[in-house]
Amino acid sequence: MVNRKQFEEICNKYGLDSKKLIKNNENVLEKADYNSICYVLDFLRDTLKVTPNNIEKCPSILYLKIEAIKENWNFLNEKKIKHSIDIFSSPQK
Repeated sequence: MVNRKQFEEICNKYGLDSKKLIKNNENVLEKADYNSICYVLDFLRDTLKVTPNNIEKCPSILYLKIEAIKENWNFLNEKKIKHSIDIFSSPQK
């Protein structure tokens, strides 16, 4: 569990709108914890280049089986399964 103030601090650090995330899914405060949120946001932002806007559309990614996100990504790469994260990323300039 993360309190609202901690959640707002995390969101500010990652450029997310905490109010939008909570509005889209109030469970994010009850089911997520501080370290898990930071772990998944680091991976989404730094490795997959997912934009804050797209993360805000799916707040459950911050607390539902977060360890599986990286495992699934690695599996896709190891098996050379074609994938695209373009739908999550901002357009290249």
